[in-house]
Amino acid sequence: MRNDLEQYFLTGEDIGMPIVSHCGFEIAHGVRKLDPHHHQGPEIVFLIEGEMRWNFSDGKTLIQRGGMSHFLKAGVSHFPHKSKQTPCHQAWIVLKPLEGTSLEGTVFEPDELKSVYGIISNLSGTTRNMDRRLTDDIIEFSMLAKEFKSSPNPLLKSKLRAMICQILLRATASTQTPDRGDKSEKEVIRLAKEYLDKNLSRPLEVEDLAGHLGYSGTWILKIFRNAVGVPPAQYLRRRRIEKAQSLLQDRKLSITDIAFRCGFSSSQHFSQVFRKYTGQTPRQSRKG
Repeated sequence: MRNDLEQYFLTGEDIGMPIVSHCGFEIAHGVRKLDPHHHQGPEIVFLIEGEMRWNFSDGKTLIQRGGMSHFLKAGVSHFPHKSKQTPCHQAWIVLKPLEGTSLEGTVFEPDELKSVYGIISNLSGTTRNMDRRLTDDIIEFSMLAKEFKSSPNPLLKSKLRAMICQILLRATASTQTPDRGDKSEKEVIRLAKEYLDKNLSRPLEVEDLAGHLGYSGTWILKIFRNAVGVPPAQYLRRRRIEKAQSLLQDRKLSITDIAFRCGFSSSQHFSQVFRKYTGQTPRQSRKG
């Protein structure tokens, strides 16, 4: 029988890291009750999979999707929508109040730790997209926490402390990304199309688009396909061919020039894709 909640909870005392109140990760397969609560220190929640709608005591709400981190300053009462936590895979780090907190077990100097606390407080109530490195760190942290709970040893303690420091640094390193957590799906699709249309000549992957928008690649792929009918890559190819058809009218441009201007790595690849979409080669289209 499947356990609906797999959870590994660690305190700062467990791992010899006084700045940490508690941390851990969980995989919840079902809905569970989670009442309003707050912490004496700041918190970062890392959502690997799933979607959470958070409510705050001041009446504000926030949607956190897989691939996002969520920041909270000390003392903010928060709870999931209708006090029901939906199925998800997440990790969290709750810090103790800064004043009087020992730096033992960290890599931080006092002013550096103060900066980390300040960034979390400034970002409170917002989400940020997690890049691949931070996501990998969270997954590794989850595995270490699970291993430590089953077989604690000094080496694992050391690894957990190092990993927590690295996660805090990665999560707070960039404070310039705008908050995109409150955008409607329609607005996200509009921004996605705008970004793709402006970058027809660049080699792009879904992760590039996701990173620009501040959401996970999986979610962007899902809502884009639902709204547009095709995935972003296919939409991009179609727009490139449309641009190429326009450029072919300028006979001063060679086929190779047009291929590069439309984001293709070679004229051969360009010709193959062009023919697939139009039924003609670029040269045939130009002659016509």
